This record gives sequence, structure tokens and C-alpha cells, in this order.
Amino acid sequence: MPTPQLPRALFAMDPVHLPALFPPRLMARLTSLARLDPALVVRDFSDPAVAGPLAEAEVLITGWGCPRVDGHVLSAAPRLRAVLHAVGSVRSLLAPAV
Repeated sequence: MPTPQLPRALFAMDPVHLPALFPPRLMARLTSLARLDPALVVRDFSDPAVAGPLAEAEVLITGWGCPRVDGHVLSAAPRLRAVLHAVGSVRSLLAPAV
């Protein structure tokens, strides 16, 4: 039986918060459950450097400082299945389309 492939995940937040939200033990656990690059943390969805990873992302892990997730972001992320918010309220973060 083939091994199921882990979902692709992408961080979207202010990178200064990543170590506090995901210390080494939690980051190791997270990377065992999803394919993600802990060094890639999105601060601006319009940055051309994140277009490829965003298009492949199935899970968006957000936190403090995440740029607004709106219809344009959803269009750029056709494989997105879940937005997981690590901390705080999503009220100002997610557009009604989300």
C-alpha cells in the first residue's frame, strides 16, 4: 500500500512570532504531519516569491501579523483546504469569502 503524502502547509504571520508559537518540539511535530518549510513565512501574499508555495499550499497556518486572507488569496491558492489560526482572533484577518 502506498504511503499517503503529507499535505503541503505554509506559514503566514510575522516571522518574529514563529519561535514562540512553534518552539522546536512543536515545530518537529508539525513538520512530521505536513510538508512545510519553517524558513518560509509569508508576510505579503502579493510577493512574487510566495506565488509558487501559495499555489501548492493545502493548509495555511496563520498567526499574529498575518496579511489579510481574501478572495485574491483564495484564487492564488487553488489547493487550499484549511486555514489554521495559531493565536488570537481571525475577525480582521479573514475576508467574508473565506
